[in-house]
Amino acid sequence: MRIELECLDSRMNCKSNHHTYIFVGKTGTGKSSICNTILGENIFLVSDSGNSVTSAPALARSINLGYSFTVVDTPGVMDTSVNSNQAKKKSCDEMIEAMVQCPEEGKRALLLVLKYGDRFTEETRKCVDIIETIFGDRCLEKCCIVVFTHGESFDLNNEERNISFEDWCRSQEKGLKLLLQRCEYRCLLFRNKTKDSEVSRKQVESLIQMTDKLDESYTQEKFDEARKKHKRLTLESKLPALLKDYDTKMNELQEKANRNLVQCPSLQELISFEKSINDIILKLQIEDDGIYYSQGEFSLFHQPMLRAKEMLKQIHMQEIHTVKEKMTTTITRLKKEIQDCNGVSAIEYFEGTIKDFFAKFSEFGLIIDNDNISIDDRKNVLNWQSEDLLLVKVLIHELYTSIADKRNALIFKPLKEEVKGKIKILEKRLRAIQDTETNSEKAFKIREEAKALLKKLDPNQEKLDPNQEKLDPNQEKLDPNQEKLDPNQEKLDPNQEKLDPNQEKLDPNQEKLDPNQEKLEKLRARLRELDEDAAQKYDQCKKNKRELAIDIVESTVVGALGVAGQAASFVCHPIAKVVSKAAPATATAARTAFDVMKRKLRL
Repeated sequence: MRIELECLDSRMNCKSNHHTYIFVGKTGTGKSSICNTILGENIFLVSDSGNSVTSAPALARSINLGYSFTVVDTPGVMDTSVNSNQAKKKSCDEMIEAMVQCPEEGKRALLLVLKYGDRFTEETRKCVDIIETIFGDRCLEKCCIVVFTHGESFDLNNEERNISFEDWCRSQEKGLKLLLQRCEYRCLLFRNKTKDSEVSRKQVESLIQMTDKLDESYTQEKFDEARKKHKRLTLESKLPALLKDYDTKMNELQEKANRNLVQCPSLQELISFEKSINDIILKLQIEDDGIYYSQGEFSLFHQPMLRAKEMLKQIHMQEIHTVKEKMTTTITRLKKEIQDCNGVSAIEYFEGTIKDFFAKFSEFGLIIDNDNISIDDRKNVLNWQSEDLLLVKVLIHELYTSIADKRNALIFKPLKEEVKGKIKILEKRLRAIQDTETNSEKAFKIREEAKALLKKLDPNQEKLDPNQEKLDPNQEKLDPNQEKLDPNQEKLDPNQEKLDPNQEKLDPNQEKLDPNQEKLEKLRARLRELDEDAAQKYDQCKKNKRELAIDIVESTVVGALGVAGQAASFVCHPIAKVVSKAAPATATAARTAFDVMKRKLRL
């Protein structure tokens, strides 16, 4: 029940004049009666019996004696109508609801209401403990006022003794004395049944004065600090039932997990099972959220949480194993089919099949793009870790290596046969060129065809040759510097020699990984050798042609000189006689000159 009085007076909103009182105490102590006295109106129901009239926090606002008041009357802590466990939970819920209703302005105080004449029993002490648990450890010292009701009984009992209420409070012993000491003897005596308005006024004014002297008001922040303890108190009241329920669920899940180890469930079944475990973990975390724990204290749900996480780890291992097993089986089958295929078009088909196969793993958080593998955290339902990918990377690398090798084999085989056949033809044509051949065109064509085949095997080969030639002069210029560095290089040689064994161990693997390249290199070597032989043959043909030309000129000149000498011998003219005598010597000199020219050509 919530009771509210609307008031148009502007003083209701005045922070300095506003006082909020939260009444706590056992059932039947007269809390509702004091609420009415403070408000100046009979708003709350009052019962003479020991049973609770207030069954839920009741809030009322009013203006009295020039002050605005908000009063929250709560059901009794350790309510007589419910048992002890229910009382703890009920009190927590009610106090939280009461604090939510309280305004933030002005002063706040807790009023702990005790009935004068009642003994301070163990039940009363537990009531105070519960109040401390709800409102915080220091609530009694900082913002609590103890109000004793039934002041009329105090007047009757102490009329002859002439003892004041303050002296009476300080004369108490044991539990009540400790309580009053902790509240720093902030105690008031209320006469519930008085009809004297002056007495009521003085009681309220005394409460206001004591409230204004409080060092600290009980704020929402203080209540928030104690909320974790409130929640724990509530949780502890239902903890046995909760633990039993979670234990039953965990046993069911454990039994299912044990069956999974034998039955080899599908990946979807494992993911569904994992979701069930995660749901339980989430519920445990929600139950445990905001619970107060002392330093080093285990969670109330420590054991079920451990069991759930252990099962989750077990399921995760099964999921990863299932994925790896499926991937291994499929990749092994694909590798065999790739090895057995006989065309490039088949390789392209397998590449599409492999791409579709790996795309299915994206829904589990694995992104596979050729040899590149990454984890998509948004879809990582299997909770992949980096170490889980090691075997997957090896399998995928082997598959793509198999495709590359097969593609090279399919492309290389016809190319190799074609080149080998043409090399044989070129070599035969080259051998057919005689050493005395003067026609260089044949050798030139052989060179051109050899270069064309070399380019077919390595399109970049010819482009690199000019650059390499251009670099030769620079390399020669660097020789002196390199010679200067030789001593340092010699110092490094021992380390390099130590690395050689490792490098030698790697060479066989490299050869196994790329045998086609090794065979292609042999063909390139044959073509380069053929080109060099054709070049030599080309040069030889050129020389032969020049020598032939010299021989022709020599024969022509010597022949002409011989004819001229014979003709001159038949003429009687003196000049003719001179020519006839000089012709043989001139012919001999001409032959010598031509021999010198031939030797220079051969060089």
